[in-house]
Amino acid sequence: MAHVLVVDDEPAVRETIAAVLETDGHEVQQARDGQEALEAVLERMPELILLDLAMPRMDGWRFLEELHERALRRKTRIIIVSGRYDPGSASAVQRSRVGTFLRKPFEPEWLLRMVDDALLEEPAELYEKRERSDNLVRLIERVDRVLDPTDR
Repeated sequence: MAHVLVVDDEPAVRETIAAVLETDGHEVQQARDGQEALEAVLERMPELILLDLAMPRMDGWRFLEELHERALRRKTRIIIVSGRYDPGSASAVQRSRVGTFLRKPFEPEWLLRMVDDALLEEPAELYEKRERSDNLVRLIERVDRVLDPTDR
């Protein structure tokens, strides 16, 4: 099965996710925050990262930025596992760096389904799809600003 990195500052959440994934046959590595996760990724690139956003030291957003800046984002799949992520309030850049989203709390079956679905596609293809979508959103926002008479 897949090598999965679980990144969450809550030990109970990490352990629960790890147990579910290990029961399904995956090899699981754990990290307590973005800094530990970055060190793990630099040592061995996981096929999938399950990432919380709100963590001490280095949060999930900064971790995603680091992956992007080091040209590593295209090499793995990412599922955000968070109780706080709101796609509507995230910036276009943040949304482009997010893979799939799973809201806490969740059912183990949902987690396994999302993991299986994520592993079906190549990381670079997933990244390119999000990048194209993000570029389209930015273009639409620019057109709206040009056409909106209240902005003049």
